[in-house]
Amino acid sequence: MDFRGDYQLKQKKNKKIYLTKEELFFFEIWELNEFRAINSLCNREKHFSTKNSDLKTSKFRGLNCGTGKCGDSPDQEYFLIDGNDSRDVFFPVMGKYYHWFNKNA
Repeated sequence: MDFRGDYQLKQKKNKKIYLTKEELFFFEIWELNEFRAINSLCNREKHFSTKNSDLKTSKFRGLNCGTGKCGDSPDQEYFLIDGNDSRDVFFPVMGKYYHWFNKNA
């Protein structure tokens, strides 16, 4: 696992010390490539850098076969992450959080 999270938390897991449900969720969500992409984008923006990332961001306007989804307008503006609709990156992560909060709230 390419881990950039909290060092102490990683050590706790490696030593098989009890992890809270929140800590377990962190390890679970970190496994999502989409979460790591969002994390990378956030870190890039935190440092006011538009270039220091493996991810390329762009945007375009207009319905495009393969990017457009049911309900999109013909004049839709799309935000892309490595050529993929940003919704395809954000929605899986939002879904994980949605299920976690429903189960643990």
